[in-house]
Amino acid sequence: MAVFLILTALLAAVAVIVFFLRRQQSRATTKYAERHQPLPPLQPPELETTESGAKTGVKLGEKSGVKSGTVPKSGTVPDFTSTTAPPRDWLKQCQTLRSEGNLDEAMALSEQALPQLQALEQQALILRARLRRARQLEDQQATRRWLNALYQVAARASCLHDAPPPDRPEAPRRMADVMDRSELDAMELPYDEIGHEKLKLLGKTDRLLLEALYGEPRRHVSAREWLRL
Repeated sequence: MAVFLILTALLAAVAVIVFFLRRQQSRATTKYAERHQPLPPLQPPELETTESGAKTGVKLGEKSGVKSGTVPKSGTVPDFTSTTAPPRDWLKQCQTLRSEGNLDEAMALSEQALPQLQALEQQALILRARLRRARQLEDQQATRRWLNALYQVAARASCLHDAPPPDRPEAPRRMADVMDRSELDAMELPYDEIGHEKLKLLGKTDRLLLEALYGEPRRHVSAREWLRL
């Protein structure tokens, strides 16, 4: 009788262990599928027309069949002409605001620290959070808006902070030390000519989204290399 009870208890324990192992495996499989699910299809963007008749948008590759434009110079990209000096712990404050979901306040604080590279990095994280939310809501217009803004921040970070090309040793080490906002605004940063692989603030998902939306660019160079600065 004692042996029977022991065997019964052991079988019950094995059954419980098998149950929990299968449930854990099922959860892991579900998480893997969610993490590797394909990106949702994106419709080609329509270029917006300004009051002056000029068209704005990310410059598209020939593959897309849509007329080329330029990286948008809209209010979605922060200015670095602020005369307000950032607080000494601005980065910690910005990170806290961002983690709490206060993206507008985090963006406003990061603007005060421009053109520091850390400020541009924070803005990329903020815009990526907005982009993620737009995709969750399947809002195609907002997805294009935040992806365009993220691309511009990444391209400008490359222009301002990347090292000069090897064949230009006499060039300034950082364009952020010598360039003002008006000069940067006057430049076109075409996606088709710059691409995305050399823009350090873009992540893997950002690059996949850009190619899904705008096609594969002709080449990949840093923004500073393309501008010959």
